[in-house]
Amino acid sequence: MVSSGAGCRLLALLLAVLMGAARACDDDHFTCDNGQCTMPYLICDGVTDCDDGSDEKPGKCDSAAAATLSVGDALLATVQYRFEHKGVVFRLCNDSWCSALYVWGANSNGTLKYFQDTDCNVWGAYCSSSIESQTDGWEYFPTSELAFVLERRSTSLALWRLGDIEHSVSVPVTADSHHLRIRPENWMKDMPVTLNVSFTTVTAPPSTGRTSTSSGMTTPISSTPSPSAANFAHIGFPFVALASLLLLFGR
Repeated sequence: MVSSGAGCRLLALLLAVLMGAARACDDDHFTCDNGQCTMPYLICDGVTDCDDGSDEKPGKCDSAAAATLSVGDALLATVQYRFEHKGVVFRLCNDSWCSALYVWGANSNGTLKYFQDTDCNVWGAYCSSSIESQTDGWEYFPTSELAFVLERRSTSLALWRLGDIEHSVSVPVTADSHHLRIRPENWMKDMPVTLNVSFTTVTAPPSTGRTSTSSGMTTPISSTPSPSAANFAHIGFPFVALASLLLLFGR
């Protein structure tokens, strides 16, 4: 026979289990510490959405990869990307406001799908200006390791995938913006990021016969003559010889 005290404890345990099951969040939602559900893109946006504030916990929000960038600096960011992350968010901030690039994926040609936001709050949300790229046929990045190059220019933050500077994108930034943070758009799971802050992009003068690449190394420009120059070299000699003969016999 179960005592009344044991019965009460059993009932309380059963109610706790049932309440926990009732509070279970969908797979595409973030579960607050108190069991409340919220959207994962609201995590660490500077606004409390969980009643217990667990979506803005410093331990969570401060775990985003961070670096300081001055004008002329560049870095290589290696991202352990998962499909659940959706976009990868790059924010460059001063003490109060940020500019942000949300990079979501690419099409088969390598053109990036992105959102460009300016005048955002310090966590990169609630922006006053936003531009969405028009990229046909784009898809989310597959779960994989992604490598991005970021370069702090005088009035912008430029970004491209390693080895594909042709498809670089950028966002305007203020002169006093130097604090870079990298985080997932949907913070369902952590997104490890490794930063190589000593990475540099090299731009040599044209007279050196070398050009910059997105890997920070230089490669020689092809010395093969252009078709027009090659054709001139091929047909120029017969014309010169013919003209010389005409001048010789015309005397």
